[in-house]
Amino acid sequence: MLQRRDFLTAGVAVVVVLFGGTRLVAAAGFASPEDLVKSIYGLYGAATGKPGEKCNHQGNGFPDNAREAGRYFEPALARAYLRTKKLDADPFIMGQDWCVADLVISAGPDDGKKATVTARFENFDTPSKVEYHLVKAGQGWLVHDLSSADYPSLRKFLGVKN
Repeated sequence: MLQRRDFLTAGVAVVVVLFGGTRLVAAAGFASPEDLVKSIYGLYGAATGKPGEKCNHQGNGFPDNAREAGRYFEPALARAYLRTKKLDADPFIMGQDWCVADLVISAGPDDGKKATVTARFENFDTPSKVEYHLVKAGQGWLVHDLSSADYPSLRKFLGVKN
């Protein structure tokens, strides 16, 4: 028969595996540049490979806390993004609200340390294109900069030095 102490020890082990494992997965970052960009648009409820599908108005958008923003941005860009209040539009979706549909993510040059990925989509039936400049860090791929018609360079707009 299990003693109370054995039961508690087993319970603690389960909690450590569940929550500790989750933390390790989150800290591991993104294995490929495309995975990072797909994950960003997943925050808006968008998925790739479903042309003609209407948006589902789901998702909370890009996170506004340091821990979550740090999963996507390199540190200097994350700090500047969280600090600023002057963005006219969300740089990922080119708008303040979203209804993202027809998402297509295309891989560009990738030398193993730097990569470029382009996202094309419609937000409320307006075609948009965002180009991501990514860097490989210890935990995986991170956004170094992004550009679009509204933000030729988010880094420069936010005053982040290269």
